Amino acid sequence: MLAPNLEIVLDDTDNNDDRHEEEEEEYIPMPGAERVDAEGNLQSDESDDDDPVDEEEVMPIAQLVNMEDDEEHESYGETPSSSLAGEVTNDQNVPGWLGGNVAIAVEASAMPEIYTEEEKSWCIELRKYRKWFICLIIGSIAVAVTVTIVATKTSSGERPIAESTFPPTTAPTSAKQGKFQKELFSDYEILLHSAQSSALSWLADVDNIPNLSNDRLKQRFALATLYYSTNGETAWKSQLNFLTDMHECEWNDGTSGTVLGVAFCDENGMVTELNFNKNGLDGSLPAEISTFTALEGFVFSNNNLVGSIPKGITELVKLEHINLANNELKGSLPEGIGNLVNLVSIRFESNQISGRIPESIGTCVELESIRGESNELTGSLPKSMMNLKSISTLHLQNN
Repeated sequence: MLAPNLEIVLDDTDNNDDRHEEEEEEYIPMPGAERVDAEGNLQSDESDDDDPVDEEEVMPIAQLVNMEDDEEHESYGETPSSSLAGEVTNDQNVPGWLGGNVAIAVEASAMPEIYTEEEKSWCIELRKYRKWFICLIIGSIAVAVTVTIVATKTSSGERPIAESTFPPTTAPTSAKQGKFQKELFSDYEILLHSAQSSALSWLADVDNIPNLSNDRLKQRFALATLYYSTNGETAWKSQLNFLTDMHECEWNDGTSGTVLGVAFCDENGMVTELNFNKNGLDGSLPAEISTFTALEGFVFSNNNLVGSIPKGITELVKLEHINLANNELKGSLPEGIGNLVNLVSIRFESNQISGRIPESIGTCVELESIRGESNELTGSLPKSMMNLKSISTLHLQNN
């Protein structure tokens, strides 16, 4: 840092001449020194003879400059420096008229004051907090990089699916849960912190309906699993009375037209139709959908479902209508789809379904409509489709 009010001159030839003249006019004879007159004769200063000076008491100019420089460095907590901007000599070969013990500081008088007292104080305070400044800068860079990465993934449309890393639970959190798991759900793989675990906890510790049959308990468990698996608490546009004390056949919007939620049940109180069209479901369809053995149709169109189509739907032999259109489902159509001998229509258009149409589809002789356009299907149509005598709609374009 330059000293305040420092004047910078690019061409100082005239100034140097003036400075030399001033130095000559202000010459002060040194003690014990001799000088030469105009005729070349040596002259001594008589005042020096009257007041002799002890050589040991004379402090060389360079030493004085070094002391001042050391004091300045000590005020900053630095190690004193013994060097000058100019070169200091104490050579015994100096001309005799200057005195053998006189030290000469080259350009020492030309060194400017580096800092003012105010600047020194400011520098000391800055050094106290410089570590904090560095940490702040590094932290800001880390946050900026993180935000950039998240924004990039979001803009690219990536929607990662969280996979459970927890092992199957062997220690239910309550005695009632343990009883249910042992007597009703021994064939279920219930993972800790999963949708199934949340559903079992709700059924055993929150649900207050007494004396339910095992079929009703399993049905409520499957519906609760569907609720948690598709983020019902945060994503569903309508809660549809789910997880209330009402009969599960009343878990819907209560309209008299197209019912949203549990649309219909049979005389035994078993679910026969599910409708969740445009209700904001966000997640995957659970394997527990196979619990609805009386199910005749389901609609999950126009949501944000991910993952694959559960293989368990091939066990629902009463199914007549399947609608999974306009989601983000991947994988292939289940190979066992031929088990659905009562299937009339299937819609899975505008997803990311890949692979071939299964050969077994030829056994679905009641099939009238297949809508599978705008997917990633490959291969040729199976020859078994020649058996579909009732087919009237077949849309497989954009694959």
